[in-house]
Amino acid sequence: MRLIAAAVVLAGVVAGADKWSVLRSEPFAVYTNGKEREAREALALAVQVHHTLSAQFGKELTPAWPITYVLGKGDGRLRLGPGGYLAGAVDAGELAALLIRDNTLPFDEEIERGVITLFSTLAVDGPRVRVGAPVARPDLAWARMHLLFTDDRYSGKTRVLLANLSKGVDPVVAWSNSVGVPAADITAQAREHLARGQFGVAALNGKPIDPRRWREEVLNAQETADLMARWSGPAPETALAGLTMAQLEEQAQKWPRWPEPHARMASLETEPSRRAQRWRRAAQLALRDITLWQKAAAAFAQGELFAEETQCLLAAEKAANTRAERERLRGERLAAQERRVEAELAARRAEEERERAEVERLRQEALNRIRMAEAKANDGKATVAGKVQEWWEGPRGDASLRGRLERVDCVGGTLRLQVRGADQKLTALIVKNVAELQLDGAPEIKLACGVQRPVRGVTVEYWRKSLAVTRVKFD
Repeated sequence: MRLIAAAVVLAGVVAGADKWSVLRSEPFAVYTNGKEREAREALALAVQVHHTLSAQFGKELTPAWPITYVLGKGDGRLRLGPGGYLAGAVDAGELAALLIRDNTLPFDEEIERGVITLFSTLAVDGPRVRVGAPVARPDLAWARMHLLFTDDRYSGKTRVLLANLSKGVDPVVAWSNSVGVPAADITAQAREHLARGQFGVAALNGKPIDPRRWREEVLNAQETADLMARWSGPAPETALAGLTMAQLEEQAQKWPRWPEPHARMASLETEPSRRAQRWRRAAQLALRDITLWQKAAAAFAQGELFAEETQCLLAAEKAANTRAERERLRGERLAAQERRVEAELAARRAEEERERAEVERLRQEALNRIRMAEAKANDGKATVAGKVQEWWEGPRGDASLRGRLERVDCVGGTLRLQVRGADQKLTALIVKNVAELQLDGAPEIKLACGVQRPVRGVTVEYWRKSLAVTRVKFD
C-alpha cells in the first residue's frame, strides 16, 4: 500500500525543540515537523482518495469523524482517538476502507475488498490521478475490480454498479442495470485477466487542487503539546463514562454521527419505548453494527411494538456481513412477523369482546328499566285473572317479519339482525339505538353478537322504509 510519511520519527516533544505545522483541507488535517513538501503530498493523496472514491459510489463519502495525520508518529492505520481519527501516515487503502465503512451498507465482500485493494494503489501526480498499479499479492477480488476500472467496455459503468450495491440493491439487478453483463461472466474474464498478468492503469477524474496554495499554520508550544496529548490520549468512549443523560445529549449534538452517546443513553432509559428509540438511533448511525439493531428490536418487542421490532430486524439483516448472518437474522425477522400477526389478532379479538360486553351491558340496562317500570305499575295491584292480552305502548312500525334470528352483527353502536323468514329469504334489519331496544319473551333470553345458538323464532316489527327495528318478540 502507498504510504506517505515524514522521514524523521519523533521521539517526543521537548519544549522549543520541534517546530510543528499543519495543513488543512476538510475533513483532513496533516501535521508535520519535517518537510513541508511531504505534508502537502500527503494531504493531496488523502483529498484525492476521498474525491475519486466518492465519485465511484455516487455520493459524498464523509468520515464520521475528522481525520488527523501526524506524520512520523506511526503507520497509516486509522484509529479513533480524542476528537477524531488519527494515523501517522496516509495509507490510501486504509482511508478507502474507512470511508466505505462509514458511509455504506455492507455489500459483496469480494467486491468491497477488491475496491479497497485497487484504491490502495492510487497515485497522485500533480492534477493526474491513477489507479491500477500491480499489488504485491494480486488475487481474483483485485483482478475483478482492476478489469472493471481499466477495460474500456466497463470503466464508465463501474460507478453505477458500486452505487447500486452499496445501497442494498439486489446483486443480479445491480449488475444488469450497470455493467450489463452477469457477475459470473465478469468473474470468468477476471480469472483470465489475472492469468495474463498484464495490468495497466486507469486515469480517474481528480479534484482540481494546487497543493502549493494550502496555507501552512505554525503551531505554538501549547498547540504542539495539545497535539501530542491528543495523539497519546484514549479513545473518546472513555470520556462518556459516568455522564448524565443531559451531558450525553450534549456529546450527541457535538458529534452528530457518533452512535456511542445514543447507546449510552439507551442503557440509562427506563421507559421501554424511549429506550428502543435510542437504540434505533445508535444503529442508524453505526450502519454496519447489527448488534445495535438487535438491541433496538429487543427493546421494541419488550414494549410490544412488534411492527418496529420487525423493521429493526430487517435493517440488521441488510447490515449483516455474511450470508450465514443474513439467514439467521431473516429467521428472527420472520418469527417477529408471526408474533406481530398474533398480537394483532389478539387485540382484534379483545376489541370484539369489549364490543359484545358493551352491547350486553346496554341490553341489561334496558331490561332493568322495563322491569322497574312494570314493578312500579303493578305495585299494590292484584294479579290479573283470565287471559293476558298483549300490551305494548312503544312504536309498532309499519311492517313485521316472522322467522328465525340467525345472526346479530355488532357494528359500532348499532346492531344488524339477520332474520330468515318462512320464504327462506335472509333479511337484515337495523337496531339504531341499543338502549331503546325492546325485547319480549322469556326473561333469560340474551341478544349476543355473532351466530345465535340456539337459533330462536322471532317476530320483528320495523319501519319498512328505513328497516329500523321497533320491537323484537321471541317465541
